[in-house]
Amino acid sequence: RLPLTIMAVLMIAFVPLIIFFALTYGALGGAIAWLVLHVLYVFLGTWLMHRYLLRGVGGRWLFQDIGVPFVLSILAGAIGHYIIQRSGSPAYMQLIGGCMLALAASALSLSVSPQLRAAVRNGLGRGNRARA
Repeated sequence: RLPLTIMAVLMIAFVPLIIFFALTYGALGGAIAWLVLHVLYVFLGTWLMHRYLLRGVGGRWLFQDIGVPFVLSILAGAIGHYIIQRSGSPAYMQLIGGCMLALAASALSLSVSPQLRAAVRNGLGRGNRARA
């Protein structure tokens, strides 16, 4: 019942939000409305879920499992943007550099989250057992 309530509240807020932003800013406004919806979902959903079901876990989950990978991704994107703006490299070299930065951000995110490392280890372990 809780996820249904969260989604109902978000949809009630989202419909006027998307109409306003889309009419005011066009396609970019529609994208902004989706961004606002997902940000609201992360904070409202986390607050409600961890208030009623998973007490005491919400802040740690939001900081460690969402915040740290988000900051690392933003840093990788900013570094990539700076490098692309400064280099006169061909497009394929920029693409390779962007992929390497994305891989580095993913590896850093894996290294700082014990739960994520365990999930990856379990997932890889299952794949090896299925082949045997």
